[in-house]
Formats: sequence, structure tokens, C-alpha cells
Amino acid sequence: MEETYLEDTCWQITFSSLSFVLSLSLSLAHNLRPEKSRKKRQRSQPAAGRKVRQ
Repeated sequence: MEETYLEDTCWQITFSSLSFVLSLSLSLAHNLRPEKSRKKRQRSQPAAGRKVRQ
């Protein structure tokens, strides 16, 4: 019983760590890709935003 329990916990730990790494890599990939477009948008948006606010 103890051996199977240890194996289950090991699998749970490896699975959780793998899913954590996957989610991290996905979020990093999503963050890195739009940065180029975000910079372009940020340059053009503030002027329009200021005009609208005034």
C-alpha cells in the first residue's frame, strides 16, 4: 500500500510540475509575442487618448 501511495504522489508531483511549466511557457510565449504590437499601439494610443480626455 505504501509503495503504490508513494508512486501516486510522485506521479502527481511530476504531473503538477509539468503542467506548471507548460502554463508558464504558454504565458511567457503569449506575453513575448504581443509586446511588439503593444509597443506600436502604446505609441499611437496616448496621443489619441489625451485628445479624447481633453
